[in-house]
Amino acid sequence: MKVDRILPEDLSPVNENDRPKILWNFYIRTDKHALANQPDIVVVDKENKRATIINIAVPNDYNIASKEKEKVEKYFPLGDEMEKCWNVRTTVIPVVIGALGAITPAHKMWLAQIPTAINSGEL
Repeated sequence: MKVDRILPEDLSPVNENDRPKILWNFYIRTDKHALANQPDIVVVDKENKRATIINIAVPNDYNIASKEKEKVEKYFPLGDEMEKCWNVRTTVIPVVIGALGAITPAHKMWLAQIPTAINSGEL
């Protein structure tokens, strides 16, 4: 799915058309309580029944690997609940860039999973 670029000032908490729905800093209600239920961005591809949870962090450079792992573990339970409640397949993607620009070896792999073309230089 290709998502057109939307600038943050153009975003309301929910933006959608016939195919994608983009939730930005939006509280996600689920049947079971998930401790982390307000991710930074959720992109829902209604046609393919897929949801992508994107969470962004800018920690100190020495802390990027642990922050990346933390983001995946933190939002994984929300993804499971969304799969049950919304009948979609979910993916959790951490976008972690150190304060001085450091990235993990997995950074490009994570970016490749976001449903639009983004490169590390833009971030």
